[in-house]
Amino acid sequence: IDNQAEKEKSYQAREWKRDLAGTFDIAYANVDAGYFTLLLGRDHIRWGPSSRDVLLLSDQIPPFDMIKAEGKLGSFKLVWFATALDQIFIPPGEGDFQSGNGFWTKRYLSGHRLNLKSRAGIELGLSEVVLYGGENRNFEPYYLIPILPYYGEQYNRDMDDNILWSFDLAVTWFKNKEIYLE
Repeated sequence: IDNQAEKEKSYQAREWKRDLAGTFDIAYANVDAGYFTLLLGRDHIRWGPSSRDVLLLSDQIPPFDMIKAEGKLGSFKLVWFATALDQIFIPPGEGDFQSGNGFWTKRYLSGHRLNLKSRAGIELGLSEVVLYGGENRNFEPYYLIPILPYYGEQYNRDMDDNILWSFDLAVTWFKNKEIYLE
């Protein structure tokens, strides 16, 4: 809660009363069973071993309202999430759509990440996310399966979804030093 929120460029909420404004960036229920966690609610996502900036999913963007699961087995960790993004309006005549009215389109984001962190000070990560949607499109069941490669599904179904991949590596062999690439 802030009484000078309008001065912050990144603030995206409306004023409440008496110059007060606010937003809740983090609000979720989390079940932690040791080797498996399940989160339902609003939180940030940040993927990658770097303690600073990352390219694919950074905690510098607004939080997602999502469902997220994490599973750990030895040195491996699998993370999966799915969220509905804000709808956007497609004006008449834009792109391939030549209707006279325009329409609101739904958008969704799903992703999964496999991470290996060895005792030798090497951490490897492979991530895949998909941004998809459309005028009458809903969550796609195949993008809700954590271990299914998204690219193969969108290719086999002849869909034009946006698949993004990321590979990262961090080496921490030296005290207080990290070599990181993504």
